[in-house]
Amino acid sequence: MIKLFNTKEEAEKQLPLFSLRKFKAEGSDFSMVRTNSGIHVFGDSCPHEGCSLALGDVVGDSIVCPWHQFHFDLKSGKCTDNICGDLKLYDVLEKEDGLFISY
Repeated sequence: MIKLFNTKEEAEKQLPLFSLRKFKAEGSDFSMVRTNSGIHVFGDSCPHEGCSLALGDVVGDSIVCPWHQFHFDLKSGKCTDNICGDLKLYDVLEKEDGLFISY
């Protein structure tokens, strides 16, 4: 388990809506974003050619790769353009002692 924040309130303060943040944990690169549907954590590399998705744009519940503008659904990980593989998503777990992802 990787701890993201101590509380949901802390997450809301430190992660503004639709703001992307890249982080490294357990030797891997991740990105996270908070949308109206919650906090989404995913592998930072685009499945197409490896661009950092932290440099992309958030449109609703999708992340848009900055290189080729492929769209990935943040709820399913699916490439909605049906051009490349899907995005690796990580479930965010809210526990008494913080917000975590399983890795």
